[in-house]
Amino acid sequence: MKNKHPLVSIVIPIYNGEKYLPGIIKNLVEQTYKNIEVLLVDDFSTDNSVKIIEEMTRGDKRFKLLKRETKGGTAVAGQEYALPFVSGDYYFYMSQDDFIDNDLLEKCIERAIDTDADVVMPNMVFYYENQHNTKAFLYPLNNDYSSELEPKTAFELSLTWQIHGSVLRKMSLVKKVGIKADYYNSCEYYLRKSFLYANKIVFADSTFYYRQDNPNAITKSIKYFTVDIMTTDLMLIDLAIQNNCSREIICHQIHKLRRNLISWTRKRSKYKWTPEQKKYIKTACRNAYNVLRNLSKQYKIFNNPIRFWISGIRSL
Repeated sequence: MKNKHPLVSIVIPIYNGEKYLPGIIKNLVEQTYKNIEVLLVDDFSTDNSVKIIEEMTRGDKRFKLLKRETKGGTAVAGQEYALPFVSGDYYFYMSQDDFIDNDLLEKCIERAIDTDADVVMPNMVFYYENQHNTKAFLYPLNNDYSSELEPKTAFELSLTWQIHGSVLRKMSLVKKVGIKADYYNSCEYYLRKSFLYANKIVFADSTFYYRQDNPNAITKSIKYFTVDIMTTDLMLIDLAIQNNCSREIICHQIHKLRRNLISWTRKRSKYKWTPEQKKYIKTACRNAYNVLRNLSKQYKIFNNPIRFWISGIRSL
């Protein structure tokens, strides 16, 4: 007999989040689905984040504050750190500045139980506090909440951002695929890989609000290690090729890698880096260029080196 109220584990990496923490904690307390555990992973915050968490969650045993022993520095490092402490049947990730509809967890669990799907995907809004961008919504294809996606289809749609990654996943799927902080944004790779390993992907009619206007978010800053986005590009291209994805999808990823390479070639000379950081960036760019050169021959694109660079610069 299926458990009608499985435990949902929500993992939230924390770093200097005092502006947003009261909102996200209140948001989770007010969820209509109550069987949750919330793992808040603090990465050596220097503001009042820890104090806010301790005061607002006192007496609510569902909230657990995890203090890292060493600096993680990235969101995926927070997720990897939390995994041994997770005890839920389902896994859900949020950034400290995100929020969700009060019934999101309830509706996702209902769909998970009804369909036995490994992945349940709510709606997504790219959220700006002072504006309402109706073009920045992601719904199910054709607004059909009864639809189901096959693993390979979901993987391909995720690469072109026709579907997103803020999903409820079975913990068994998360453990099977893993979440490792190999580099800056390796979570992007492991998330998309989990689509390939899922039995099916279904949808729930409730909304995840993905904040875009936090100037202090790690995705908004330029750090030398964010050049690792090209590592993700390379790994996803390889995964797409291994799984016989369409030429259109593979070429889409090749174009994306090219744009990132040109962008980082510019950043390498534009910003002040230490010699070690310059070497790190140079190695990443050289590796990406060599792979791109081979892929361009294989897929018969960018045959002319001059055209390769000029067309790439114009597309930025």
